[in-house]
Amino acid sequence: MRVLRSKLSPGMILEEGAMDREGRMLIGADKELTDRLIEILETARIPIVYVTDASYEACKTCPDLPVLTKEQEEEIRDRFRHVNLDGLFAKAVFDETLNHAREALASASEEAQ
Repeated sequence: MRVLRSKLSPGMILEEGAMDREGRMLIGADKELTDRLIEILETARIPIVYVTDASYEACKTCPDLPVLTKEQEEEIRDRFRHVNLDGLFAKAVFDETLNHAREALASASEEAQ
């Protein structure tokens, strides 16, 4: 399962190794993430990693985020109109932007309650 760096939790298990931009292996496959390993991923600015589905479900700490309306998603997509989203990094940045919008929507709904 593909997981944004900001959503990682200790205990998740890497399905694939995590490499830096120069292609050096930072953390091997099948490693259980710790706070220190997550910090290494943050320092290396690795946007996404792949974790096993079972470890993701067992360690998921945040609630599912609300879905953006079609208009909200199109507004964000319009900001990326000059970007080729086929690239892994560009897609990760786009996904992170969508998730920030979803988190803001969830926060606003919590405050309204």
